Amino acid sequence: MFRKIREILGRDRPPSELIEIRFDEVPAWLDGREAAIRKDLTEATAPACRAIIASIGRLRRAVASLPAAEQVREMPPRLVDVTRKALPQFTRSMSQILAKELPENAEEFYTTAAEMLKGAVRTVRGQGKYLATAYPEEMREIRDGIRDFGRGINAMTGMIDRYRTGLQQVNEIRRIHDRMSQVRTDYAAILEQIPLQQDAVAAGNIRIADIREALSRREQEGASAARTDLEAQIRGLEQRKDEIARRYASLRVTAVRVFGRGAKVAERGGDRAAARRFRRVLELLDDPDLGEGADRTGSVAAAIPDVMALLGRGDLVLKNREERRLFSDTATLPDALGTVELRYREVLDGIRAASAGLAASADVVEEQRLRKALADSEAERDEASSALTRNLHQLEEMKRSYEGLREDLQRRIGEFAGDTTVVAVEELPAAPS
Repeated sequence: MFRKIREILGRDRPPSELIEIRFDEVPAWLDGREAAIRKDLTEATAPACRAIIASIGRLRRAVASLPAAEQVREMPPRLVDVTRKALPQFTRSMSQILAKELPENAEEFYTTAAEMLKGAVRTVRGQGKYLATAYPEEMREIRDGIRDFGRGINAMTGMIDRYRTGLQQVNEIRRIHDRMSQVRTDYAAILEQIPLQQDAVAAGNIRIADIREALSRREQEGASAARTDLEAQIRGLEQRKDEIARRYASLRVTAVRVFGRGAKVAERGGDRAAARRFRRVLELLDDPDLGEGADRTGSVAAAIPDVMALLGRGDLVLKNREERRLFSDTATLPDALGTVELRYREVLDGIRAASAGLAASADVVEEQRLRKALADSEAERDEASSALTRNLHQLEEMKRSYEGLREDLQRRIGEFAGDTTVVAVEELPAAPS
């Protein structure tokens, strides 16, 4: 029965006859094998299909004859009543099952017919069991028809199983071929990028070397006199700023100690206004950085009279020479803080002006341009290098995957069409080093 399929698959070919299929011919070759398998299945199952159709016709006639058939006369009354109710249900169910259209496609024919057989068997075993006593001959005819129906299904089952196995093999080979084709496409696309990325890395290295050489020449030539003067001026101002900051730190520590003690005394004495002024000074002096914008001098000047009042009443005591000096009157500490803040602002203004001049000088502008160009070029080179490394690694992974798929393709085609059938598969091109 399956001799034709075996011939199609090459099982009967002599070992010496080698059939070679090119990789790009595999889809058409599979289409041809699939069409041949379907055609052979149709031819091989035709007798069984005809027998099934005949058995269905026999069953239809037997079911149609039941309502007019003569019952066995001697039956228990209860069975008569059960038979009367079961007969219309049975004939209706069987008629619906047997009325289904059978497709022309052999596989679909088998699936539909098998479902019809299952339904008929369930109905005969269910409602039909009550009719066997009343209609013995008719029910025997129906059971014989189902038995013939089942023989036809059994005859097709082996053929369908082999057919489905063949199609499964075809589909698996097609899946492997599609995966290999996709790998080849992806591999070629990545391979095209490699020279471009290698050129980008090489060009980046040249550009980086040129920029570094330009920076080196500038360092060797030295800065211009104007730039040197501005840089020296900024260094001097930065030193002056540090000195002022140290002076502020000394004033701040002493003031915080005195105002802190004064706040506690004022709070204990119930002088909320003085305590609030003291706390405001402490908030402003809490920041050790002499930043701009805070009215330290004004706040201190507003709180000094409160300190003097506490000192006059003996509620507050100054503990060292620096405290006594700064809080000897209402003007010394505010004047000292005001002078520090003024000098600090003057230094900051000088630094800003010198820095602006330095940033605008041709020397600095060119150096900044070169350093930015160097950073940008290194980032671009590193990105291209990383992409190149990733692509080279991916090509190696794809080659390993491709080799595994090629072996799998040959093995499955050998299992499907015989060891004498081989596939000629080109190797993937070597990746650039």
